[in-house]
Amino acid sequence: SILEHLENVQLCVDEARNLGCSDKSLIRLLLNTLPNDCQFLKQFIPNQTSYESFAKEVLSILGQDPESTMGEFINCRRKMCENPLAYFQRILTLYKSANCLIGDMWHNDKSHVTPIYAKYLQSLYSQAKNELRRRVENDKNFTVTSLRRHVIEVNRLALNKTNFEKESILKS
Repeated sequence: SILEHLENVQLCVDEARNLGCSDKSLIRLLLNTLPNDCQFLKQFIPNQTSYESFAKEVLSILGQDPESTMGEFINCRRKMCENPLAYFQRILTLYKSANCLIGDMWHNDKSHVTPIYAKYLQSLYSQAKNELRRRVENDKNFTVTSLRRHVIEVNRLALNKTNFEKESILKS
């Protein structure tokens, strides 16, 4: 998907920014990494001075409708035997796409964490759910960044449950 492509390019953009590349160069980087059938974007997006605004335009033209992506986010469920970290990343991507967010700056905005936390919490079995709740209650600066840290820490419990589910399926 275009969002996944933008995510992959973002890794290069962050590094290029650290090396002092201009927004114009970053826009060229994005355009040059798009498939040939997307080169028409050069004509449809007016000259942008900011990489972020250009990337948002690309997403709005090529990306999925934010309303349908939000529906996917709302209806998203953890697949049987899906690693909790993989599920967490999947709902982050859906949420990001539904809200037309670019980069990772939004991870530190407290307004985004509640729907992601609620959605992820639904996927956990009771022991991991209680542990995540306990950690979140003690978090004074609860953001997506801190939620990610808590999810990784609690994953050990969830991973044990996932492995147990896999063994049960194989035995039956």
